[in-house]
Amino acid sequence: MHHNVSDDYEEYLKGNKGEYQFSQVGYEARYYIAPRVRETAYEIRSGMAGAGNVWHVSFGTMLVDTLESDDFRAAFESLSETTETSVSDGLLIKYEQARYVFASYQAQISLRITVERDGQPILTKLYRQAGRSQKGKIMFGGAFGMNNAVQQSTKAALDRLLSNSLSDLQVAMKKPIESAQTASVDDSACATSIVDCLEDLKLQHEKGELSDKEYMKRQREIVNEHTRKTRANLPGDNAPYY
Repeated sequence: MHHNVSDDYEEYLKGNKGEYQFSQVGYEARYYIAPRVRETAYEIRSGMAGAGNVWHVSFGTMLVDTLESDDFRAAFESLSETTETSVSDGLLIKYEQARYVFASYQAQISLRITVERDGQPILTKLYRQAGRSQKGKIMFGGAFGMNNAVQQSTKAALDRLLSNSLSDLQVAMKKPIESAQTASVDDSACATSIVDCLEDLKLQHEKGELSDKEYMKRQREIVNEHTRKTRANLPGDNAPYY
């Protein structure tokens, strides 16, 4: 049996209105969601919550519902969607790359966000956030409990991630454009997920922020560093055995 978790997510947000307060920005802004982000989806199968059931999560839909929610819009003086990838005036927030999984009883989200002011980038960062664990609800709630568990954990992760991005936006808006943070990667993202780091690097290359030579060089550096850290964490001869 198929369950579309995102179908009633808009209603879920309305039912939990006011539960989370986003960092206040107070600016007029437009936002753009890349097609690849809108198409981001994930399927969950869980024998614990009911064998034969499949839960389909359209993260792109849940992101749109969040950005259009009263709680998120209240952080801005005004907020509207645009299909333009760049604008010459005003503030533009671009959601360019996403990765969503539901593992270890919690939603895990990666989202690359770029902010432009008057056509110039002032912030580019790959954010990562995990939601609250829903182990109890999944174990004892059955199919309905699973649906609610995914929504609750996704909301917790997305709320915190977006709020962190708004806090960074406030800082970036106070800096001159030439000293703003651009083409950067959140170090914690690379430290915890080589997949996220390589995907972010690929997007920078596709946007022309990195030359072919620099792209290949950074790829090797990331893979080599990940290999080095993995080997360093392997247990030695005297390591305890559990």
